[in-house]
Amino acid sequence: MSMASYDWEPTKGEWRELSSRYLGKAIDKEATFTLPGSGQQIHRPCFETLYDLILRRFFEDQPVVLTGNPGLGKSVALFSVLLQLLSEKPTEDVIFIYYETGFFFRGEEVYRAAASAIEGLPPPVETLGSPPIVLVRGHECYARYADS
Repeated sequence: MSMASYDWEPTKGEWRELSSRYLGKAIDKEATFTLPGSGQQIHRPCFETLYDLILRRFFEDQPVVLTGNPGLGKSVALFSVLLQLLSEKPTEDVIFIYYETGFFFRGEEVYRAAASAIEGLPPPVETLGSPPIVLVRGHECYARYADS
């Protein structure tokens, strides 16, 4: 089966440019970064601590749930973790769920699909009262779509 049969499609524009901009390249922690659709963001020192925590659990396939008041910066923090993963672990497949859309980073390629169509994701946490933003290892989800 091909990825296309599961509604993954190649992305263009801002999401696609993330791979070429960050994949395997050092991140300037003094510079701002762009969250597609939200503009320029500042890299905060606490993102490093979050990255260390998430990275440990990420490779153990353990979930991490970020909660907090609206506008606190959860989306920006998790996006920063995504950029660091692209930078420091360029061979790791990563799926970033941003509201209703899943973005699958596999090397320099980036695919998108409706989050509801992606098998192998953790179940949504309905009680949190905000749209899901999820970061998971891509190996388990992609295995279902790889060519045989």
